[in-house]
Amino acid sequence: MPQEIVIRPAARRVLNAFGCCDNGIDAALASLGEIRRLLVDRQDVLAAKPDRWLYLVIEFMLEGFRQFLTFDQRLRERTQAPQLCLPPSSAFRRQPDHREA
Repeated sequence: MPQEIVIRPAARRVLNAFGCCDNGIDAALASLGEIRRLLVDRQDVLAAKPDRWLYLVIEFMLEGFRQFLTFDQRLRERTQAPQLCLPPSSAFRRQPDHREA
């Protein structure tokens, strides 16, 4: 099981400086959701022995996900304000400062 927790997330798309368009950000957020689900599933398997080191490491990782997703949710709430006047087919729906954040 520890190998799966290392291998599967490494194969997922994550945010980086080159994924600056909204589609890239959306794909990275979806990947983060998949990684989070994997970690929750594995932590559920380990719940019978919560004192194991792997359970605790996963808990720390999930706390990071919670903080990031809370930040993303708050950012989305702020973007519900006036949007940029871009054509609907544009790859950039988010305001530039929110994309950067």
